Amino acid sequence: MAPVPELLAESVFIGEILRGSRHGLLLDVTNLRINAVIFGSDSYAWLEPAPLEHTVCIHVSGDEQYVGGSRDGKAADMHGQPVPDSSGRMVEGVVAQVPVKGILLELGARIGMPSPPSARTPKVAAT
Repeated sequence: MAPVPELLAESVFIGEILRGSRHGLLLDVTNLRINAVIFGSDSYAWLEPAPLEHTVCIHVSGDEQYVGGSRDGKAADMHGQPVPDSSGRMVEGVVAQVPVKGILLELGARIGMPSPPSARTPKVAAT
């Protein structure tokens, strides 16, 4: 691997590490979005030079934006919150460019799990 310049974008740095290796990338789009909120950056701009060809799995979960108090303007990865549309669009954009082996959708107890199909199927009286 060639020497890495001192000021290298994070996604480019990750690409340098993965280049020539047999390792894959777990792309956490929720964390990417949260970092963009916290640091005032653009998550889509992070993706442009990212080594998406190494993406093996994409992690998606809900997040929560804090308003007011000591956490004002911050965000946190909250598995109990719905997945924002912007995360879904990021996933769609990545899978349109590269084949991934899986998408990990992490949901918590506050979301609730759907009932099994048998519990949702209407009962039909025998005639």
